[in-house]
Amino acid sequence: MRNQNLAFLFFSILCLWLVSPVYSQVTTATLSGMVKDTKNQPLAGATVSIAFSEAGIRQTVITKQDGHFIVPNLRVGGPYKITASYVGQEAAELGNIFLELGQNNFVELTMRTKAKELANVTVTANRAFDNKKTGASTNISSRLLRELPTISRSADDYLRLTPSASPTYNGISFAGRNGQYNNFSLDGAVFNNPFGLDAPTPGGQSNAQPISL
Repeated sequence: MRNQNLAFLFFSILCLWLVSPVYSQVTTATLSGMVKDTKNQPLAGATVSIAFSEAGIRQTVITKQDGHFIVPNLRVGGPYKITASYVGQEAAELGNIFLELGQNNFVELTMRTKAKELANVTVTANRAFDNKKTGASTNISSRLLRELPTISRSADDYLRLTPSASPTYNGISFAGRNGQYNNFSLDGAVFNNPFGLDAPTPGGQSNAQPISL
């Protein structure tokens, strides 16, 4: 009987020795909660702010579809201040929250619908387009022609200044469209390649530049 008691005592001490390091490694706390309205319906997408100003802690999370949120690895103690905000709802706030070591501390925040009516809103707008402006444009001045480098002295070297332009094997593509659809005019006259074999401007097969810089 004495040997059995000693064996049981040794086994108990061994279990405590193995379990105690596991508990000693926990140094933080977890905060979880739920955000709902006055009808007890969960609010998904609500913004929850957790702050512990004395410790310099401030975190922001978004509630899930069921209105719940969880913030692990928070510093133990407090006081924490928890604030929830949502479109069309008055902000809900909880203060003086203290977190316990190794515990999942649960809170609930109930938000009320805003009763304040919006004042009259007057929207004033100016016309963005008229009969002279039909879209985006890029002006390439004579100063840019003189200062920017060019190898082939081609207009394509300067058409790249347009944000939507990108070079392709058959000229310049604008907004991803084939360069053969580009339209060129010179002094108001259409100046395109009617055959469309290679370049959208005449003289493509001879590597000539039909428009002088």
